[in-house]
Amino acid sequence: MLGLGLGVIFVPCAGPVLSAITVVSATHRVGLSALVLTVDFATGAALPLLVVAMAGQRVA
Repeated sequence: MLGLGLGVIFVPCAGPVLSAITVVSATHRVGLSALVLTVDFATGAALPLLVVAMAGQRVA
């Protein structure tokens, strides 16, 4: 149930951000803005997943 909820929330939100990263990369202007956008997305995606994993480990 937790995985379903995470997938329903995460997938629609990730699409626009990943599209923006792809467009920035496709313009061959990989600079500070592309780097910041990618790092922010990676951090924003990793932290909630880490919290879920740590909580799951405690439950198990």
